[in-house]
Amino acid sequence: MLDFTVAIPTYNGASKLPLVLEKLRSQINTENISWEVIVVDNNSNDNIREVLENLQANLPENIPLNFCEDCFLSRWVVLISSLFTLL
Repeated sequence: MLDFTVAIPTYNGASKLPLVLEKLRSQINTENISWEVIVVDNNSNDNIREVLENLQANLPENIPLNFCEDCFLSRWVVLISSLFTLL
């Protein structure tokens, strides 16, 4: 079982999502934590699916990036918005 899930609800967030995922990828002291990122699309009409497919290829294998619904596998789920830049 994964330790936690970062769920990112988005609507037309294709332009903002790469920065959000880069901030998540660059977190420190995560070597002993198993986690996943799930992007939940709210019927966007931008190129979010294409952007996610490109981003999936650039994330480390230990950080799964999924684009789906009802597939949270962890005990804890963290919701963040693609509209905000993480510090």
